Amino acid sequence: AHTPYLLQQILAVNPKVILPLGKFATQFVLAGFKVDKKKFKMQPKISQLHGTTHEISVEGKTYVVIPLYHPAATIYNPKLRDVMKKDLELVKKTIGKPQFQ
Repeated sequence: AHTPYLLQQILAVNPKVILPLGKFATQFVLAGFKVDKKKFKMQPKISQLHGTTHEISVEGKTYVVIPLYHPAATIYNPKLRDVMKKDLELVKKTIGKPQFQ
């Protein structure tokens, strides 16, 4: 129901980097902003995707995607706090590159 509006907003804002938080947001973004259960099942788990960079193209625009754990995960599993900090360092490093200035 909200999918077309979210895609319209992303196309309008045209972010340089997209940071989906958690499994479902990551699956949705990496599937090209489509609800595609087959593609969802084929994707690695968030534990494998977090802190890695990906490129997706949607309607002629290319975006860098860095999946992150959902912040609530750090509440339920405090060991993930250091992982999240490391992932955020990657975000900082990525957006600091000249192509993102």
